[in-house]
Amino acid sequence: MNSKYNNLFETFKFPCRITTRNRLVMASMTTWSSNEYRTISDD
Repeated sequence: MNSKYNNLFETFKFPCRITTRNRLVMASMTTWSSNEYRTISDD
């Protein structure tokens, strides 16, 4: 993998004390339109 992308997979802590396991997140509108199993559909 290209070294310039390594930090995408490191833990990130927001100032409000929320911690993510990596820096890849999904917008809330995307999860709002998910199917009943909370996964993204093709629709």
